[in-house]
Amino acid sequence: MDYENLPDGTFIEHAGELLPVTPTSGYWVAVDNRLRGGGRHKAPFIGVWTASDGEQFVEQTRWVADYDKAVKLGRIHQQYAIWDCAKGEEIALHLVEERA
Repeated sequence: MDYENLPDGTFIEHAGELLPVTPTSGYWVAVDNRLRGGGRHKAPFIGVWTASDGEQFVEQTRWVADYDKAVKLGRIHQQYAIWDCAKGEEIALHLVEERA
């Protein structure tokens, strides 16, 4: 599967094709970036995004309904940000305060 030429977004593999997935709630959290070398994904979703410097990231991604759980999962996997599906924007984890 050619992950490198995908547009930014989140996809699921079905019958040999990658189909876009666009939920209106919850959060996308990248959990592994080993797809860049052509690795086989284990998470059901593939997230693609391009940084401001043009570097493309292709990552195994999970959808999480709960904000606090998404933030925690993102931090566990040392992510810069998670994606807010309802607002259509990233949440930079270094700006999120720790909760007790």
